[in-house]
Amino acid sequence: MHTTHLSTQAIEFITVSLAYCTALEDDMSEHTTMYFDKLSKILPLLFLKASLVDTKNSNEVYEDVEKFVTEHEYEFIQAKIASLFGAYDNYLEVSEEVDTPIMGSISEDLADVYQDIKDLVMNAKVGNPEVVSIAVKICIENFQQYWGQKLLSALKQIHSILYNNELENVTDESILQKNTVKKQTFSDFLRDEEDDYSNLL
Repeated sequence: MHTTHLSTQAIEFITVSLAYCTALEDDMSEHTTMYFDKLSKILPLLFLKASLVDTKNSNEVYEDVEKFVTEHEYEFIQAKIASLFGAYDNYLEVSEEVDTPIMGSISEDLADVYQDIKDLVMNAKVGNPEVVSIAVKICIENFQQYWGQKLLSALKQIHSILYNNELENVTDESILQKNTVKKQTFSDFLRDEEDDYSNLL
C-alpha cells in the first residue's frame, strides 16, 4: 500500500499558511499600522515557503479536494481588510499588456490568496495524508498560475504604505475611511452563519 509523506517544505508551507489565515481572521481594527507591518512580514514568508515546495515528482492522481471557503466567508474577509486599508485599498497597477493602468484592490488580492490558502489549511486539519498531499499540489499550482502574483501586488502596495512616508504624522483614524462594515470577529461571523443555516431547517 502506497503511503504518502509530506516533505518538510510542504509542512512549513502549511504552517505559514495557517499563520496567514489567522492574521486575516484576527481583529486588528484598533491597531491598523501594526496590522500593515504584520502583513508586510508574513506575505514574503508565505511566498518563499510556497516557492520551495516541489510538486513535480508527485505521483498523486489529480482529483478535486473539498472546498471550505464559502462566498460569504470570502466577502467577509475582503470587506474586513478593505475597512482596515480604507483609502489605501484601491491602487493603480501598470501592466505591459495594456496601455492604461489597471485598478487593483489590496483586499481583493489578499482575499484571493486567503481562499486557496484556507482551503489547504482546512484539508490539512482533516488529517488524511493523501488528501493533504493533493491539496498542497493544487494550492502550489494555483500559486504559480494565479495567487502568487496577487500576493506580490498586495505586498508592493503595503510596502509603499509603510515605507514611503504615507503614514507619517497621520493617525489611524484620519487616514482610513470610516469603517462601514459591522465590527465582528471571524468567529462571530461563522457563528451567525451557522445560526442562519439552522433557522432554515
